[in-house]
Amino acid sequence: LFDNKGIGETDGQTPTTIAEMAQDTGTFIKALGLTQVDILGFSIGGMVAQELALQEGKLVRRIIMAGTSP
Repeated sequence: LFDNKGIGETDGQTPTTIAEMAQDTGTFIKALGLTQVDILGFSIGGMVAQELALQEGKLVRRIIMAGTSP
């Protein structure tokens, strides 16, 4: 599970846009050394997953979106 900056137990300033959240998510995934991932996004996480796919298309293999919007 991933918490963005300023959410849950993480430090830092919370991103103010979905695009910034997706960028942080991509940075986190790459820091783990992963080259392709499947993502489950719930609520805002679904919007972040969609944006991540737009920003880092080769990084995202599959997305499951639950309780989210475009």
